[in-house]
Amino acid sequence: MNCTCMNDLEKKLAEKYTADLGKPAEAKCEGVAIVFGRSVSAMHRTPFRIKADVPGYRKGKEVSFFASFCPFCGRSTKNEETPA
Repeated sequence: MNCTCMNDLEKKLAEKYTADLGKPAEAKCEGVAIVFGRSVSAMHRTPFRIKADVPGYRKGKEVSFFASFCPFCGRSTKNEETPA
């Protein structure tokens, strides 16, 4: 991503839970994906589980929605040096 929101949020959550729990805590966002295209970048992803009574979906199948903008600061997830 073109911002540091995920890293900043992980750091703040780790600090908060370290203080609340009285023990060192770590926070890791699990909704980020590495995307390969013209360049390597990171994007926020939101996983969904789809269930239906058809083969391949009976136990649920994960599909992901990739945000084109950071949900925290609104900056585009596209690399600034890469043309759209």
